[in-house]
Amino acid sequence: MTNIHRKAVFLSAAGGRIDFVHDESGELLASVAIPPGRIDAAPYLDIEIEGATAEIIDVAVVNPRSAYGAVEYGEGSFDTAANPEFQPTPASALEADMRHMMRKLQGTEKRLQARMAALDTLERIPDNPEPLIEAPAPSPEPAPVPSPAPAAE
Repeated sequence: MTNIHRKAVFLSAAGGRIDFVHDESGELLASVAIPPGRIDAAPYLDIEIEGATAEIIDVAVVNPRSAYGAVEYGEGSFDTAANPEFQPTPASALEADMRHMMRKLQGTEKRLQARMAALDTLERIPDNPEPLIEAPAPSPEPAPVPSPAPAAE
């Protein structure tokens, strides 16, 4: 039962059992019944008999999703069919540089468009505003005064 996580559960419709078998002789030392349904495995993991191996019978063991385990893949599992002599061409490096530069330019363009849109929303002050105070209108010249009549002699 060393591969069973402490938070695991036993699932069965009809129940099951855990048999403790002696390591050397193969004799059945003890058998513990597991009731049907969804049963926590923790109390059963505490049962240990020295020199015996536990065999779980007629019960499904479901480890929790948070339990991590090492998976052994076997010999040759990490071998690939890729060409071991592959070397990237200079064009690959140039393409990567070009893609990086294009992403940078697109980011700059988007930033500038956002700034221009923000500037368009601002109210503008005219460059040559008209004066707020008007100059007084020139006063009309006074009408000419008639000259006195000539004196009689």
